[in-house]
Amino acid sequence: MFQNDDWVKYVGLARKAGAVLFGQDNILSARNAPYLVIVSINEASQNLNKKIYNFIANKNIKLIKFSDSLDKYLGTQNCKVIGITNRELAEKVYSLFNKE
Repeated sequence: MFQNDDWVKYVGLARKAGAVLFGQDNILSARNAPYLVIVSINEASQNLNKKIYNFIANKNIKLIKFSDSLDKYLGTQNCKVIGITNRELAEKVYSLFNKE
């Protein structure tokens, strides 16, 4: 668990801007590929992880492997993976995760 939850604020901003994709299907079928993907590795199935890793392998997409439940931080239910489609917000969230 993170001491600094500032990343949640930036994901909230991205959410209000309509720049968050929730779930594997939305990420894989989105017209605009996300710049950042966050996967809850403890909750995601092996199949989901494999599909996401294969998707980002050929693209310049950053990945964060989150060890806690995304639901707890984002106020969602049964969400194991999200993508952020706004470049600036994705970079800020990624930098906040790398500080931890």
